[in-house]
Amino acid sequence: MTHRTAFTGRLRCAGLAAAIVALATVAGCNVSRSGDGVEVQPIVPPKGLYEDLGPADKGSEFRALIALPLRDRGGLEATIDALYDPTSTSFRRYLTRDQLLAAHAPKEIDVAAVRAWLEGHGFAVPFVATNRVLVEFTGTIASFEAAFDTEVHIFLRPRDATSTRDTLFAPSRPLTIPAALDPEVSGVLTIDPVAETDPIAADVQKDPGPLPAGDPALAPSVIRERYGFAPIRSRGEGQAIGIVAGFSFKPTDAQAFWRTFGISRSDPEIVRVAEPASSRNVETALDVEWAGALAPGARLVVYEAPDVKDTALVFALNEAVGRAEVSVLTDSFSRRETSVSRALAEQYEVTAQMAAALGITIVAASGDSNAVDVPASCPHVTAVGGTSLAPDGAETVWEKAGAGPSRYFDAPAWAAALAERRTIPDVSLNADTHYWVVSFGAWDRRGGTSFASPIFGALVTVMNAERAAGHRPPVGFLNPILYGDSKVQRAFRDIVEGESDQQVAKAGWDSASGWGSPHAANLLAALP
Repeated sequence: MTHRTAFTGRLRCAGLAAAIVALATVAGCNVSRSGDGVEVQPIVPPKGLYEDLGPADKGSEFRALIALPLRDRGGLEATIDALYDPTSTSFRRYLTRDQLLAAHAPKEIDVAAVRAWLEGHGFAVPFVATNRVLVEFTGTIASFEAAFDTEVHIFLRPRDATSTRDTLFAPSRPLTIPAALDPEVSGVLTIDPVAETDPIAADVQKDPGPLPAGDPALAPSVIRERYGFAPIRSRGEGQAIGIVAGFSFKPTDAQAFWRTFGISRSDPEIVRVAEPASSRNVETALDVEWAGALAPGARLVVYEAPDVKDTALVFALNEAVGRAEVSVLTDSFSRRETSVSRALAEQYEVTAQMAAALGITIVAASGDSNAVDVPASCPHVTAVGGTSLAPDGAETVWEKAGAGPSRYFDAPAWAAALAERRTIPDVSLNADTHYWVVSFGAWDRRGGTSFASPIFGALVTVMNAERAAGHRPPVGFLNPILYGDSKVQRAFRDIVEGESDQQVAKAGWDSASGWGSPHAANLLAALP
């Protein structure tokens, strides 16, 4: 079941084994040695998605990420294989956080060496990940260009049918890393504009009133019935589900949503993973409201990133895993693979591997643009696609659901019989028929796989609670059992109609809906 990617490298600085994987940007790179330095060859963000606006202002401030490689990555992969092999004596005997850090996290001396090099070049280092895998550094464009001997341009992603207007930085020519560091660089991460600093206004409660009349949207009770939550006694008690969030939300909105549907629960815990959020958005609100509604007994933890830039989102997911305090993480903040580098996608996969070793299930929305999105495409993430749910309960593939083969990842061993590439989704739930959500004190109707992911995350959380009551461990990384156990597959409704772009539903597994939509009680009974 091992899945390996070329994402290794070490950096030795003044005799210290300082490990650095990435010292670059959102775009992919190749490495070559030149003169007294090592060149990192950036690839300009994809044409058609981004427009090169020319050199960035030298005084503009940036934030960027350096990734340090895991130690003994092969050993970690072997451990994960054993953890999810039902015939192994290690089956679901997960590593503790301390065990994972001791065996596989970068050493503190390596982080210290990286920090010293960055600070020696005038950069600030505001955040280091709990698991020491990521280091954020900040400064001016001029300082970045001087340190890495490059020129930074600003790129614009125009508004189209599937994206919002966004900007990013990227070097227009290779970066040069000093030969004194003697790196073996094989990946890249991010360089983004700095986070906004304006504080969020206080959360003032605004009563959204009763549900609007007219075209009905889906309520939590309908989803509980349609997807088999109802027969399960547990409601997530004793478990914790984490939400990876770009920007923030209004807790009073969440409470108004829950009260309307007869749900009583405490406010979510908010963990600020980096700079404080400067805004709120409906995406975070709907993730919180629906995960909390369908796992009402579980502790709800929101890992709040300052915005939706790649720097913020990859750091937030990694930090949520590194803290190791939840059994399930749901992430609806997806990016099309065509808009991110291989190394950024692979960094998400590194984080997902650590989660698997800890027994944390990561679920992610497959996206709403007929494309393949990250982090859903990572082999150690369970990708949740979209269906259209009819009033009579029938389901077909939603025409806009993210689906298809990954451009970055080969098919893992547990799926190699079905496809050559890692193909998403793995499972699907309604994304087309609108759901209710409260946002900024008002009722709204929304759809998308952004709902499907937190609902499936809540389903796994409820199952974990029921398993804990029977002294059984959390399910952890779901995919190997899902693809390898026919009894587990039969706990899903086979979606045999509909298509998303060129991904067409058929009997059995398909690239449009995966194994289909779940029945929670049946899945609970089927899982070993």
